[in-house]
Formats: sequence, structure tokens, C-alpha cells
Amino acid sequence: MGNHAVREQHRRLVARNRLRTLFGRDTARIRACVLTYRNTDDCLLGRCDGARYMSYMLQERPTLAGVAALRDPLTPDSPLWAWATEAIGSRAEHMLDHLEGVEAGEDIESVHDMRVGSRRLVAAMKVFASCFPERAYQLLLKEARRVTRSLGGVRDFDVLIDHYGRLRPQADAEEAPAIDYFVSLRRRDRDRARKPMLADLRKLDQSHFPARLRKYLRREAEAYAVGLGPEAGLGAGAGRPFRAAAPGFLEQRHAELYEFEPYVARPEAAEQLHEMRIAAKWLRYTMELFAPAYADGLREPLGAVKKVQELLGDLHDSDIRLWTLQEMVEEALDPRGLKALRGVAPRLVTGGLRRLLERETAVRAGCYQAFYKEWLKLERKAFRQESLARIGRADAPA
Repeated sequence: MGNHAVREQHRRLVARNRLRTLFGRDTARIRACVLTYRNTDDCLLGRCDGARYMSYMLQERPTLAGVAALRDPLTPDSPLWAWATEAIGSRAEHMLDHLEGVEAGEDIESVHDMRVGSRRLVAAMKVFASCFPERAYQLLLKEARRVTRSLGGVRDFDVLIDHYGRLRPQADAEEAPAIDYFVSLRRRDRDRARKPMLADLRKLDQSHFPARLRKYLRREAEAYAVGLGPEAGLGAGAGRPFRAAAPGFLEQRHAELYEFEPYVARPEAAEQLHEMRIAAKWLRYTMELFAPAYADGLREPLGAVKKVQELLGDLHDSDIRLWTLQEMVEEALDPRGLKALRGVAPRLVTGGLRRLLERETAVRAGCYQAFYKEWLKLERKAFRQESLARIGRADAPA
């Protein structure tokens, strides 16, 4: 046997002995770890470069805390990477729970629920990206974001169709034909948007995205547990206790929300208020991820941020309707929409669209006032200072 082969055999034996030290008599765990990391050049311990392998081999003692993080229930003092793998995995499963309903296309809430699930998955993957700096992770994130965009394209039309469907029984004789015309066109748009959405979902299924994501998370968790997680650069903080990491993530999202405060008193700043809604959404999702690090689960600040997001969401929905109606009033009527009205005079549709535009202008003003009043109420409560102080104290019991 050559010298190289002897060295390789020795490395494998050292690696297996270290696993036995870490896992004791748990042969199933040892076997799972070995099967997870099938690269024999790295002693069956994972896809790592020489520096990661040597940093592991030169440790004075095994990473018993890492093994415990795999075996024991999560606590606020568990490492950040353990919470990251659990959060991402559970959110991926929740998103896929709605896949059959979306493909059937019978209930618009299925698209809504899967879109929310995909957004929560993307949020978790982005928040915890520092734990997984590899390119493979970025590719998985890219796939998840593509699904979110595809679902969003259909959901936006669902929201418009549902809004005017509920308005139709209350509409007067002048508005009714315009609503029917509007809904007819938006249904065509929705049917057209479903085709790329279903193609993306088929691609997600055929590429075995859930299995690949689970495999990646399992591999990285095992690597962290035995000391082979990234030790420098973006992954340097992955071993921090969950509670120690929470304030930094939340303070960053909190600051991003308040960057848009100068636009609160400017109702005409539709684009900036939309960006503020997105910032509120990210703060909310990040609060939900780190709520277990806090004794009260951040109940009050989370509720306040959720309400701000919803009010800004109502405002944005109204802006979308307003912009859509303005375009329809300025452009020539679409013959495909008129065909669905069965002989209604075009002038009646044009007049009805103008009436809907007037109505929506008033609705938009009401949405802005509701948001502005809520923001002033939070200011009177010193919400900015109080919420910032609260997220700085990760006080959940061990």
C-alpha cells in the first residue's frame, strides 16, 4: 500500500473515531453522518475545503455543543445555525402544503396562502443567509424567489377581481357595466398569468426542490455539529446563541423601516410608501423568526408592525386600482372586454370607469388617513424608542 493510501486510510479512521467520540453508541447517527458526507477525500465529513478540514482536526476537543444542538430541542441558547435550519425547513414544508390547491385553481385563497408561505420561506432564507455562504444556498434561494414572483403575478389579479366582485352588488347602474368590463379583462389576465406560474411550480417539483433543500440543510447542520461549518467571513456568527444574534438582526430591520418616516406625511409619495410597506413586512417576518428569543414573543411590537403593514397594504392595493383605472380611462376600450357585456354601449362603460375612478380616489384618501392616524398613535406612544429598547433585550428563559 502506497504512502498516499496509508494517509487516506488513517484520515478515515481518525474521522470515524471522532464521530464515535461525538455520538457515542448512536450508530444510526454515525451512519447518517457518514452517508450525508460521501466525499472520501474529506474523510466522509462533508463538502469542505482543506482549511475547514484542518480547522476541525486541530480542535482540542469535540464540538459536543454542536451535537447537542442536533439532538436536543431548540432553546434560546441553541446556536443560530440550528434555528436557521429548523426555520427554513418548516417554512418550506408549510409553503408546499398549498401546492395542490394552487394547481387546481378552484380557490383563490390557495394562491394567497402559498404566496405568503413562499414569502416567509424567502424571508427566513435571506435572514439566515450568513449561516450558509455557499453558492448552492444562493441557487436554492433564487428558486424560492422565482416561485414567489410567479404566485404574486396571479395573486395580484385575484385581489382585483375579488375586490370588484364584492363591490358589484353595491354598485349603481352607471358603475355596473364598468365593473363587468374590468373584471372580464382581469380574468383574462389572470388566466394568462397562471401558465408561467404552473410552469414554475412544475419545474420546482421536477427539480426536487424540497428534497434538495432538506438535503442541503441536513448536510450543513451535520457539518456545523462536527466543527466543519464556515469559520470565517459570512458564516462567522452562525455559532452564536440564538438570543445573542436576535437584537442585531431586528435592529437592522427596525432602522430600515424608519428610513421611510419622512414620507409618512406625504400622501402623494406612493412609491416610497410602498417601499415602507415592504420594510414593515421584512421587520414583521424577522420578528416572527426571532420571537422565541423573547419572553413575551414580541407580542406588542409585532402586533403594531403587522397593523402598519396591513394599512400600507390597503393603501398600495388602492394605488394599484387607481393606476389601472386611470390607464383604462385614457386608453381605447378593449373589444374583448366589451364582448363579454353582450351589447352594452361603449359610452356607458367609459362613463362607468370614470365613476369608478372617482370612487377609488376617495377610497385611497381614506386608506391614507387610516395609516396616518395609526402612525401618529404610535408616535404618541413613543413606539420607535420603546420597540427598539424591547428588541434589544432577548430575555426568553433558557
